[in-house]
Amino acid sequence: MPHVAPFKMFIQRIFYPTVDRINKVTCPILFIRGLKDEIVPCDQSKKLYDAAKSAKFKELHEVENGDHNRTWQQGGEPYVDSFRKFFEKAEKQK
Repeated sequence: MPHVAPFKMFIQRIFYPTVDRINKVTCPILFIRGLKDEIVPCDQSKKLYDAAKSAKFKELHEVENGDHNRTWQQGGEPYVDSFRKFFEKAEKQK
């Protein structure tokens, strides 16, 4: 989203209390982050991952060249595989 980059400083001022609330989530959580995300800093998703202490289980998948909107394209087969493995694990834990 290069056309949004000039507005990044305004977008990131919007407060979402996600990190304060994620500990209440008890279902399995799959976190996927693009390491070249130009909108959401990578450390924010890591903070969410670390704060999700009540989740039944959690997984973190990182896409080296993933940006804000094309992580799914950059991730290729490992990206798709992370979903498959996550859902298989969740199904077994029922």
